[in-house]
Amino acid sequence: MALVEQMHGCQAWMHYADQQERFEQWTTQKISEWDVKYWGLGFCESCPTFPQSRSLTIPVFYKGQLFDIRHRLLDAENGTKYCSHIPGLTPSFFNLDSVAGERQVYVVEGEKKAITVAGTGLGSVVGVPGQTFYKRLAQIFDHILTPNQEITFIPDPGTIDTVVQHARDIANKTFVAELWEKPDDFVRLFGQDRFLMALEFRRPV
Repeated sequence: MALVEQMHGCQAWMHYADQQERFEQWTTQKISEWDVKYWGLGFCESCPTFPQSRSLTIPVFYKGQLFDIRHRLLDAENGTKYCSHIPGLTPSFFNLDSVAGERQVYVVEGEKKAITVAGTGLGSVVGVPGQTFYKRLAQIFDHILTPNQEITFIPDPGTIDTVVQHARDIANKTFVAELWEKPDDFVRLFGQDRFLMALEFRRPV
């Protein structure tokens, strides 16, 4: 809890979001300048958790408070792609505020995918910070969702069985949309309209 409170008072995300390199670096990740500005994305010369690596930064807010800054490592040699701003901090779910008032809630793995998928016009897209965190989703959704809201999972290929297993623990009506590409890759390869059309073929869990 102390680490979370420390993040509430952290303003480093604003410094990262003020770096001119952020546009060039995020563009290479297929993220638009508009999204960089809208989501407060940034660039960090030396990640606090992995100082040997530069990173792209994603602030994670909920109800107006900062819960984490996710760092997308650019130079890590041990295979690690993402880490939190403070060692030992449990990553939070991305864009949870979006579920309020939306009957359809969509869930993807990762903040970057959530940003791309939200850009297709879907009202609520939540990013799970890695496969191991799906098991926490039922507890969180049971607290913040109303009974009439529906959840559609858009998993990465090869992770559907894991996602479905944890989706069954959620009290709300749940669905899964099976794509042959990662959701953000699907949007880029086939376009927004075909992506939204593919979601119509979701199946109940």
